[in-house]
Amino acid sequence: MKISSLNDFVEKDHPNLKIINSVQELPLDKPFLATIAMPQCPHCKTEFKEALNPLCKTDFKGKIQCFGIDGTTEDGQRFIQNIGLNVQGFPTSIMCKPNTENGRIECAPIEGAYPKEDLLNIAKKMKLI
Repeated sequence: MKISSLNDFVEKDHPNLKIINSVQELPLDKPFLATIAMPQCPHCKTEFKEALNPLCKTDFKGKIQCFGIDGTTEDGQRFIQNIGLNVQGFPTSIMCKPNTENGRIECAPIEGAYPKEDLLNIAKKMKLI
């Protein structure tokens, strides 16, 4: 089966994981996880299937909104530039939360594919769940 877009990685009707194309679609007032990937990347497919789809549906639901961004498109490249991320490879994720004291967003870059348990632990260390 040929993968044509990241939408092919997301379970149909997923309640908490969607593909976006711009920074303006991020909820800057709530915690979020954004994963930058490419449709042809086997590590990306595994990350979505084994970690993001289940984690965003259960542990993160109602607490952390989840997004996927195709880093190979013009919109994806613009997203990477706008957020100021230095992407060395795919997948690359950022887990972010708003800082109510200074009005900024605090993010932890996560390079490479991570198992579901590791992403869950990062969210706990950031006090997102």
